[in-house]
Amino acid sequence: MSAGDSLWRGLVVNYLGKAFTALLSLFTLPILYRQLGGEAFGLFGLFFSVQLLLGVFDFGVGAALQRDLAAVQAGAASPRAADVVATTRRVERVLWGVAALACAVAGTGNSFFATHWLKVQALSPGLVSDAVLWMAVAAALQFVGNFYVGCLNALRLHRRTSALQSGVWALRFPLLLWCVGAGVAPAGTMQEAVVPVLQAWAATNALLALVGRTLLARGLPRPGGTAGVASLRRAARFGVPLVAVTTLIMVFNQVDKIAASRLLPLDALGKYTIVLSIAEVMYLMYQPIYTSFLPVFCARHAAVGAGGDSTLLWESIGLAGRIMAIAVLPVAAVLFSLPALVIFAWTGDAPLAASGASVLRWVTVGATVNAFLFIPFALQQAAGDLRPWGWRIAVALAVYIPLALAAIHQWGMQGAAAAWCTGSAILAFWLARTTAQVLGHAPGGGGLMAAIVPAAFRTLLACGLVAGLFVAVPSPSPSPSGRIGSALLALAMLGLCVLVALRSQADVWSLCLRALSRLRSAPRGAPTP
Repeated sequence: MSAGDSLWRGLVVNYLGKAFTALLSLFTLPILYRQLGGEAFGLFGLFFSVQLLLGVFDFGVGAALQRDLAAVQAGAASPRAADVVATTRRVERVLWGVAALACAVAGTGNSFFATHWLKVQALSPGLVSDAVLWMAVAAALQFVGNFYVGCLNALRLHRRTSALQSGVWALRFPLLLWCVGAGVAPAGTMQEAVVPVLQAWAATNALLALVGRTLLARGLPRPGGTAGVASLRRAARFGVPLVAVTTLIMVFNQVDKIAASRLLPLDALGKYTIVLSIAEVMYLMYQPIYTSFLPVFCARHAAVGAGGDSTLLWESIGLAGRIMAIAVLPVAAVLFSLPALVIFAWTGDAPLAASGASVLRWVTVGATVNAFLFIPFALQQAAGDLRPWGWRIAVALAVYIPLALAAIHQWGMQGAAAAWCTGSAILAFWLARTTAQVLGHAPGGGGLMAAIVPAAFRTLLACGLVAGLFVAVPSPSPSPSGRIGSALLALAMLGLCVLVALRSQADVWSLCLRALSRLRSAPRGAPTP
């Protein structure tokens, strides 16, 4: 097995890959929205939800397996490498079977769903039915591909996963533009292209799954000895509560989208989806941190469990919190303070910018809180016991669902966003306190919240001051030149927020200065560390 990437190298590689895919996504989604029209694009709101919800059907074993792979990569004596490799191959076969079953179910129920669930206005039932089938195929292939990507990340082979995901998007981008006739067909005239778009998405997801399988086969260790079922049993024990937690979390985060697909016209769902897609930038900012720190937390928690010092674990928790603040809060400040400006700069749709500004504000707050929740979630996974989270999410979901339905029925997409934000924030604080109780106190005193909140508050205050200055600047008028001006103003604010966020975290700022100093002092052509 090749050596895994270091924490810092993994972070850099993950962010480079995410930046590339984010850039292509930022170009792609508004083009799809403009070319397909609001109603056809509304099908993507359902598609993205299906992709997430299908992840439940690895039954938690995939995440448990990734935890064991991280321990093997770190050289832990338990679990045995032979058991983990054998379990990986068993789980892989099961997940391909789940993907095939999902496609079969979609093939038999797509017509019913198209005619009895969605509120279709102008699209033909046959077109919607075909789209539902292909979104299931694309989601199923993404489901398997995510398993391979997760395993590669657990082995800390971040360069391979980053190259794979970037390559898939590099191929997907021109395919999607070709399908919708970007630059050729008039806006709003390519509704029929929604099926070819989903077919292209499915084809690139198939490439992700097949290449991911090849890379994982090369990255797994080649242990000696006979494989047993101990790793599979351990994965199942960890997986049962994990699948309950991940299922409940996914349902919680998708209730607003699924309910909106039933209660709102498909055109309104399309507008809601494109605004939510802007807030997806938040996910792209914090997901690499979770990916890079999860194997570190697992390895250091295992060392503590074996009688080692917990200092390194707590140092990594504090570092994760500081990096999360720098990565997330500048973006949140821009989206929250200039929502209409950002929507208009991205889509060029002035009416959507006016109606979606409050939606984007609500979603930005919820996404920011969820970003920091990924740290206690990774720590809870490292501890190996997600049961304390399970019943709390179940209780919150029982309260949240009727409130979300009522809010959507009364206030449409604004009600959906407000309900999700409020429910997510309350639940996140409850779950973080739960993990804090499990971890206890750091060697020098203080718990989880003390390790994360003060540093994040410094960065939030700094970005808030910058946001206050920019809000006072008059926004450009909604015209072609105004759209360019909107983008430049938003980027200028983001750049300044990033700078003050870095300065608010002295140790990270010093690290950046040292890295720049090494780059400047390195002889031309000499390798840099």
